[in-house]
Amino acid sequence: MQKARDRRNIFTTLLAALVVLSSASALGQAPITAPLFNVLDFSGDTGAFPLLEVQGGQTSSTLGIEVTSQSTTTTTSNLPNLGAIMGSGFGGMSLVQTSPANNTTGIGQGSPSFCISGNQWSGTTGTMGSSVAAVWCLQVLGGSVSNLMDDTSDIIVWSRPSGTGYGNPTGNITMLWPGAINIASNGQMTVGPTPSGLNADASLNLSTFTGQKNGYANAVIASKAGPITIEPGQLTSTTTVASGSTEGALQILQSYIAVGTTTAGRLACPSGTPQSVTNCITTGAAENWVGVFNNILGAQGVSVTPLRYGRVSISTFGTTGVTFGNGDFVCKDDDHGGYVKNSVTPCPIGESIGIAVGDPGTPPTTHLVDLVAEASVSGATAQGLILQFLCAGKVAASATVYLAGQPCSISSTGVMSNTTEHTALSIRYVYV
Repeated sequence: MQKARDRRNIFTTLLAALVVLSSASALGQAPITAPLFNVLDFSGDTGAFPLLEVQGGQTSSTLGIEVTSQSTTTTTSNLPNLGAIMGSGFGGMSLVQTSPANNTTGIGQGSPSFCISGNQWSGTTGTMGSSVAAVWCLQVLGGSVSNLMDDTSDIIVWSRPSGTGYGNPTGNITMLWPGAINIASNGQMTVGPTPSGLNADASLNLSTFTGQKNGYANAVIASKAGPITIEPGQLTSTTTVASGSTEGALQILQSYIAVGTTTAGRLACPSGTPQSVTNCITTGAAENWVGVFNNILGAQGVSVTPLRYGRVSISTFGTTGVTFGNGDFVCKDDDHGGYVKNSVTPCPIGESIGIAVGDPGTPPTTHLVDLVAEASVSGATAQGLILQFLCAGKVAASATVYLAGQPCSISSTGVMSNTTEHTALSIRYVYV
């Protein structure tokens, strides 16, 4: 106890001296060339006491420790402080950059870094390694933006030095939590390898979502890897869900460059230019659509992201007021390129879009559709296992009837150009 009291008395004296020295420096004394205050524990000390403690009283408003930094001759007008950030009566630590950003270039000074360091053994196979510093640094980047109204430089970054004497030269960093973790945001949350605005080649910077990996010791002990689940937001009410409620939509998109017209709710088709798409315009038979344009549209020549899989609002032609029922098949509209129509029967081969979610009471001109193309084509018919022909009435003796997947005809006009196209067709086991 005597040792603890002695330490506290020493620190009280040192802190008082620190206040005096700080005031002297503020009054224009010589610049500080060495640490103003250095606390060093002596070798072999086994005391379990903190070397430095800031403690508020029962009714005090001690705000903790604040460190300010500056590298220019001016100071920002809205300087943050612990009192404003945390409120009166709360302790904490604040690292503040007082130098403002340049009002013409947008370039700002980075914040003071908060770094912690451990040590790890570093070496390569077959060579003797060495102990290196494994350093984590947390900092708010001042950044540089070309458009002063842009806020893309508002970035908080974890970094690690990778030079000589520092660990982890590969840049491969793992943050490990002892249990499950939820990463949440009150707004949009984007996961990616780098922030936008960088001009470097990012084609090899993968954004990978993977289940838990599990190594195995030998071929006798069974190992099981972890699964991965991607799911949209769900309504979790335990009571009856009110009319008009909607579940979150799962959406998988692909980026293209916009060429010509791109309209929300229309089918997207290749434009003929590599990596580019435009509104589908082809009528008639099946079309090479690659997705559905959503409300995230770009100007011509920049990126658009049509939905490849998931739930999306799709347009019908005109304002006919057609209602899509829950479970209706949704097919390409052969009479109007880029639009869809609903059907109670499966779509023709190559014209399937998905399954209708179901419209509310008032028929809209766009309809929510789940893009599950394989589910909206009749199985046997779509696979060519069954040939269906429609014939009515009697067939005259010695007459030739043309079968072309549509109503039978005794004339080749409008049905087939000639009969030689069917010379390889062999029909067995005809059922009537």
